[in-house]
Amino acid sequence: MKTINNFLIAGFVLFAFACNTSMDDMLSSTDIAALQAMEASYAGAVEANNTLATYVETTGITNDQTCFGYDSSFHQNDSTFEAGHMMYSHNNSGDDHNSNSWSMGSGMNGSSGGMMGGNHSGGGFNSQNCSQSNLELMDSLMLAHEQYHPED
Repeated sequence: MKTINNFLIAGFVLFAFACNTSMDDMLSSTDIAALQAMEASYAGAVEANNTLATYVETTGITNDQTCFGYDSSFHQNDSTFEAGHMMYSHNNSGDDHNSNSWSMGSGMNGSSGGMMGGNHSGGGFNSQNCSQSNLELMDSLMLAHEQYHPED
């Protein structure tokens, strides 16, 4: 009987620990909304930049109304991404706890030459938390956008 009680107690302790651990990792509704906004904004920025890049590479035009329209869409999405990042609490495990050193287009991930130029896919975004890799994806996209940014 004593063995059964010990197993029950050990099982309860492990269960309580497991429940507490998963509760700590659950995102608040505000963090979920912020992360969803960041993900949608990143995808929108990728689409706008890819469209701009294709237009510039196909036509050779870098400063007409079409370029400015795609550029405006890109920057609207990058602003929304940054607003979502500012709204995110950064209180969850796996978050980008070094976010204070990051700002849009900071060049933090400038060494990723493979991301420069050409079309970007929307893959790679971590929709489970606000990870450092998400910020690096957006930063790489910002750097890639510079070569297609319309000339005034």
